[in-house]
Amino acid sequence: MVEVVVPSTGSVVNVRGLTVEEGLKLTSSITLMSDTLFDLFLKVGRIIHTCIESEKPPFEQWVRTITEADLSPLIYGVVRETFGDEFPYSYTCPVKDQEVDFTLNIDKTVQTKGEINTTGEPLLELKEAAINNVKLTYSSVESFEDLVLQLAFIPLSLKDTLSLGVSSVDDLTSALPQLTKILTEEDIMTALFVRKISTLRSITIDSKTKERPPITQIIALKSFFGRDVSFIKKLTQKEFKTLMPKKPNPYSITFFVDVPKCKLCGQHHEVIVDFFRLALQQLAESSY
Repeated sequence: MVEVVVPSTGSVVNVRGLTVEEGLKLTSSITLMSDTLFDLFLKVGRIIHTCIESEKPPFEQWVRTITEADLSPLIYGVVRETFGDEFPYSYTCPVKDQEVDFTLNIDKTVQTKGEINTTGEPLLELKEAAINNVKLTYSSVESFEDLVLQLAFIPLSLKDTLSLGVSSVDDLTSALPQLTKILTEEDIMTALFVRKISTLRSITIDSKTKERPPITQIIALKSFFGRDVSFIKKLTQKEFKTLMPKKPNPYSITFFVDVPKCKLCGQHHEVIVDFFRLALQQLAESSY
């Protein structure tokens, strides 16, 4: 096991490596390309949750306590304990626009930068807002669950998603010309709407509270965002902006390699290490 720091909380957790079965689950998703991006992220989240040996809440609660940025050090721990500390890696030289191969050594060459929560204050604490006779609870920062549920409203296979370059709801706008050939206008509007209110946790109208279903209950989730909170669409832009303001997550850890002199251009580069990409590469190679 290896100890890793969770940036959003500052807590230290023990992480183990993948079992053969867990590796096969990830490999099959990428190989078959039949899953959606939502399915893949949910599967990755479940496996990471299982690999955490420290005390933790059940999966449906856990995904609400971490951010997307927390996944980076957790995946680093899984990769480190599954495949070791040395791998072939590559980056694209920004000057020559060509691939540069090198050996990545986690213990000797990988460095980290970023900010960790040392305040003890909960980043994902729920807040309240009210308009007319409606009360809402929400978080001002997106949790991992908030990110994943947005992907549930993009009904594309993983193959179609990757071919279009759509890896998140953020990519929907730039990909609209291609998406209109596959998705309906209603699909796109719904995905963009969910993106706006992804941190919403509950709604209370006339003393009756409706909680957002957990990420594993996809049908109930679609009902919640499609019917229960539809009144939000009628608010003015000004009303909505003040109702549920979002702010960026200030806590994250970035893994990188410092390249003093590129073999192609001779210039200095800082190469970001994507441990999720590294894990998929290693799994693909070990499957043959």
